[in-house]
Amino acid sequence: MNTTQKTELTKRDYENALFAWEGGACNPIALANHLYQAIRKMNLGSTETAKHPITRLYLAQLSYLAGIGIGECGNADDDARKIIEYWDSLDENVRQIGKGV
Repeated sequence: MNTTQKTELTKRDYENALFAWEGGACNPIALANHLYQAIRKMNLGSTETAKHPITRLYLAQLSYLAGIGIGECGNADDDARKIIEYWDSLDENVRQIGKGV
């Protein structure tokens, strides 16, 4: 019996990818594992997965570590920041609703 649950990307997934890129993560096994877990959550077609900011951030860092690229992420960092900011604004709205504002 298959007991896997469908999960979705979270704010933390975007933060981890952005931190891996900006923080200069240096463990390719950990990067590959995080990328794999994120792709499983994406549930997108191959083209959409390849264009996703999380994919681009992890692959840019992996290619940099492998010495096959300069680590260009094609503005994926800006895209990830916008999504994180959106989540932050939702969190703030929920806090305000909880306060009865």
